[in-house]
Parts: sequence; C-alpha cells; structure tokens
Amino acid sequence: MQAQSYFQLLNPLVFVLFSIGFVSLFAVNRDMKAAAWIGASYAFGATAFLIDFMRDSFSLVFVSVVTNVLYTITAVTFSAGIAMRYRQHAPWSTLLLAAALNLSAFAFFLFINDDM
Repeated sequence: MQAQSYFQLLNPLVFVLFSIGFVSLFAVNRDMKAAAWIGASYAFGATAFLIDFMRDSFSLVFVSVVTNVLYTITAVTFSAGIAMRYRQHAPWSTLLLAAALNLSAFAFFLFINDDM
C-alpha cells in the first residue's frame, strides 16, 4: 500500500467516528431516533468509501453499482434523520422517489448511454 493511500482512509475513519457518536447518542436517549438515522447514514457512507477505496480489487461495474447504491442510501438516511430532527417524521415517499430517480439515471448512463 502506498503512503498516499493511507490519507484516503481518513474519510472513512471520520465517518466511522461520527457513526459511533450518533449511535451512542441514540443509545443514551432512545427518543432521539434522528441520531440513529444519522449514525446509520455515516456507517453506510464509510462502507461506500471503503468499497470505493478497494476499486482495483473488483470489476469497475460492480464497484460503481455498489458504491452508488450505498451513497444513495447514505443520502436518504441522512435526509430522513435531519427531517426527523426538525419535523418528527421523514417524507419517505419523496426520499424514495428521489433515490429511485437517482438510481435509474445512474443505470441509464452506466448501461444504456455509456458515452457520457
């Protein structure tokens, strides 16, 4: 592993620390469901960064699909956590529609129109 690669691991490390922090807040106070969703989003983000870091070990299409799905889940769970923090409920239909549009546009440009 090259020395510059170690610096690429700082972002997943920070995400893991934030995830532990938010899940710990939820463990202390079970009424803070927003903290659990935000902690989960950081865990999904750290996983996506680590899979993206190991891009050379897998096929490019596999890594692209898995990381895009994980980044989409990260955005949806983080948005749900923020919405729960301020409105006590998340707009799931809107979040899932945005995720479906994101993933369908990604699939279109990956498999159908790949000359972009």
